[in-house]
Amino acid sequence: MKLTKTASGKTTVKISKKEWQRIGRKAGWIKQAEMSFEELQNAWENSDEDIKVNVQGDAYYAGKLIVPRANGQNPNWKGIAAWMQENSYWPNVWEQNDHGNVSLYSVDEYGNATYHGGLV
Repeated sequence: MKLTKTASGKTTVKISKKEWQRIGRKAGWIKQAEMSFEELQNAWENSDEDIKVNVQGDAYYAGKLIVPRANGQNPNWKGIAAWMQENSYWPNVWEQNDHGNVSLYSVDEYGNATYHGGLV
């Protein structure tokens, strides 16, 4: 996935055909979209449909703890993948760092997390 800023202030999200096929089973993904920074920020703040990983590494869905951190402050990606498999649901995964920035990840069925970019 590639995020680029346009001259009008919109962010263009492009996903290659290969990447689209790999993650196509995940609900809500589209091949290309334009969003302003504010729209991306609102998606992070308002979506209970996504998994959010806090600074401590705990994963939440719909405001409820679903997977505690692995060790230290590291997210438990394998635990998140297991939760997704168990619930047959593969939402976006957002991780917040200690500076308040958020990063978008996809997590495959083996617990491998792929970084797709972030919001500062």
